[in-house]
Amino acid sequence: MDINLQNWRGAGSLLLIILLAFAEQAFACIAPRPIQYQKASQLIARTQHIVLAKVEYAQCVNEYDVSYRFTRVENLKGKNKANFQLLGITDDLQYDHSFNHHTDDEFWQQTGGRGYTSSDCQIYPSFTIGSTYLLFLDKPYHYKSFEKIDNSSVSNKSKNKDKWLSYVKHKILDE
Repeated sequence: MDINLQNWRGAGSLLLIILLAFAEQAFACIAPRPIQYQKASQLIARTQHIVLAKVEYAQCVNEYDVSYRFTRVENLKGKNKANFQLLGITDDLQYDHSFNHHTDDEFWQQTGGRGYTSSDCQIYPSFTIGSTYLLFLDKPYHYKSFEKIDNSSVSNKSKNKDKWLSYVKHKILDE
């Protein structure tokens, strides 16, 4: 049996090209869009709909997607409905804490926040039923678009006021 090495090299190159094309889907996003991690003040300025809301219900749409139903706690910017839904994911890997009422330095870094960039360079939210979140509803989403606000921070009388919630409220007043 005579093996032609030229054919094997050509087939090997073709196989490598095919594997690399499909492997792209397995890699993390190499270059998230700058708007996803712009300064917090720029996020607030560009967003028309900001609301503090509590997750009341979640329903799986398919293996990955979840429809979350919210009840508005406080309207901060724009005309937001009292009840609304957001499509998110079932990912358990996202942070579901408030970064110590958003006082931790980690949160205030450029890419700090609950959001993370998926392999397709998009941000997909996930939430916990019964928890309250400060939501920036306009796309494209930002690392800080879906921050958990501890329920103890929601009360104006609370000693544990959330630093992110206070910051956003003050920036909106300054606009």
